[in-house]
Amino acid sequence: MSTHCALLFDDDQVFLELLEQALEPRGFSIHAVPQPGDAELGDLLSDTPDLILIAVDLPEKAGFSLFTRVRGVAKRVPIVLATSSLSAIEMSLHAKLRLHADLYLKKHALTPDRLLGVLAPVLPGNAFPAGETDQCVPMQARTGRIPEWLADAAEET
Repeated sequence: MSTHCALLFDDDQVFLELLEQALEPRGFSIHAVPQPGDAELGDLLSDTPDLILIAVDLPEKAGFSLFTRVRGVAKRVPIVLATSSLSAIEMSLHAKLRLHADLYLKKHALTPDRLLGVLAPVLPGNAFPAGETDQCVPMQARTGRIPEWLADAAEET
């Protein structure tokens, strides 16, 4: 039985499976929505998910505008922006804005274990048994800064 809900705005099946592998054992159910309309967005956010992940990819970069709409409704829910096509520089420009995401991810640079470690700072505290967060990848959360491993991963591609 899931105790937490993650809302994913993305149609990337591989990333969805990665999230499921990382989060379902931690009590999360993942609800994936490819392109929500404004009316649907209100319904989706009315149950207040514990985590929201939004894809931002080329060519439209529509995830940035979706982020703004979601943040307007879900003010206290951690929001993660994920990309497979934008550079770390493009994501860091968003991270410097007054209204920025809590975390930024480069999707193809992740394994289930690494994803779980990276998401740890924005997950509810009871998603980890006592002491298990010590094994997570350390990073600065809720500052809008791009972690070093994201910049490194962007250069590898």
